[in-house]
Amino acid sequence: DEGKIVVVGEGQGAYLACLYAFRSKDPSVKGIMNLHGMCDPLTYYDGGGGALTPELDLLVGGSERKFYWEYSPWRYVSDSSPPLLTVHGTLDTEVPIWVSDNFHAWVHSRSCRHYIARVIAEGANLQQGFYSVGGQICRYCLEHFLASVRWPWSECAGRVGPADCDVFPYLNPGPSATEAEAG
Repeated sequence: DEGKIVVVGEGQGAYLACLYAFRSKDPSVKGIMNLHGMCDPLTYYDGGGGALTPELDLLVGGSERKFYWEYSPWRYVSDSSPPLLTVHGTLDTEVPIWVSDNFHAWVHSRSCRHYIARVIAEGANLQQGFYSVGGQICRYCLEHFLASVRWPWSECAGRVGPADCDVFPYLNPGPSATEAEAG
């Protein structure tokens, strides 16, 4: 169904998926799945960079902060953005988990629905191996996220079990009005 697209990316592909989905405002995109990607290059840059800095310099067109600002997906997040699921290993040394945590804090502040699955004791290749712990958690999150964003509750009958549709029914809806005023 062309009206129910979910953009998926892993690693640098997740960065490109987030940049496309948030920047384009394409109404057919119903969700974004980020599999341990560098979706906040500006925070990574401000945090001193790391192993991916040379690759990011190539992606964004330079090594100055202004380039990282221009190509940071979070610049384009709004309350009308599609929901975001991130699955990230806590032991990832290429893209530290704090980068995803920071990205989700920003997404939350913009009232965009989101969920981050922090996979304990897994690194960058958390979905490696079909029966690995990381692989099982990754698949579980992806299947249930797809069910929640592609098929509203009323349409779930016959596709997947009711429990599958209710795993991410609201995601994290963003701050309440009281939280926003206080913050």
